[in-house]
Amino acid sequence: MINEAIRAAVVVVLLAFQLAGVAWADPVTVTDKSGRTVTVEAPVRRAILFETYEVTSALGAWDRGVGISRYAFDNDLVKAGRPGLRAEVADGGAMADVNVEHLLALNPDLVVVWSLNPGLVSFLEGKGIPVIVCNPESPQEVMDALRLQGRLFDRRAEAERAAGAIRAMLDKVAARTRDMVPADRRHGLWMLGKPTVVGARNSVAARIMVAAGIDNVAGDIPESWAEVPVERILAWNPDIVFIWGWARFEAGDIVSGGQWQNLTAARRGTVWKTPRWSTWSPRLAPMALWMASKAYPDRFRDVDVRGEIDSFFRAVYGIPYDRVSPLDP
Repeated sequence: MINEAIRAAVVVVLLAFQLAGVAWADPVTVTDKSGRTVTVEAPVRRAILFETYEVTSALGAWDRGVGISRYAFDNDLVKAGRPGLRAEVADGGAMADVNVEHLLALNPDLVVVWSLNPGLVSFLEGKGIPVIVCNPESPQEVMDALRLQGRLFDRRAEAERAAGAIRAMLDKVAARTRDMVPADRRHGLWMLGKPTVVGARNSVAARIMVAAGIDNVAGDIPESWAEVPVERILAWNPDIVFIWGWARFEAGDIVSGGQWQNLTAARRGTVWKTPRWSTWSPRLAPMALWMASKAYPDRFRDVDVRGEIDSFFRAVYGIPYDRVSPLDP
């Protein structure tokens, strides 16, 4: 009788915890972008995010954050989806100039960074704080980052929903471009901070271009980005150019710039600058659709591109497309 009473009491206590929404510690082990094996006790409750905060926005997981990169507060998507975020989480600084005393005072149980500052990773590890290096290099790795944060922040359903929306949009693009013969494919180039710094084979931005059915002329360079001579770009002669949103030059500088005027893209006016969207984000899917519609207008003539993008933002972020910086101003 006593044992049965004890068992019944245990069941009641467990049920009470479940009804109260208490989550049990669930270790999550991951091999991060630096090749390190990291184990984190989930659900994480005090994360600091220096990157992938657009992933966190898709999951609605700001209740799991205590600090964020200072750049996130000016991010159009973050501001639209969480207008009061500055009052909710601390300014964590930036990867290049982190105030480590301030960081430690936030008492994080996870810090998410990208691979700019390996010294910071070593320092935080030495303090017993789990650090995950995350800089996705493909659409699949963005979906992997979603699912990882879904596990870490107890947002699995939201992660699957967002990953499914990415896959569905990329599949729609592929359905309209996959049957093209090589001769019909556009040859594109992704320009970064200056025209001679380009997205190479492992650049997620250049891989978005490839997902749009466009051949990357810099795809034979086995890095994420590279600085190349002007003469090499002229020899590639891309017929489409996309420019990183943070670049300090505009599409007009390529179209009318003296040394670039002979590029096919310049002569045709097929040069576009993207808004300041992160490509380590679910937003890579609507960017791929937009790129494909620019490269192959005849194949997307019957597609309401803006409407598709609006539906994506509403499904993934819960906001309309017109709340963020548009791909076509």
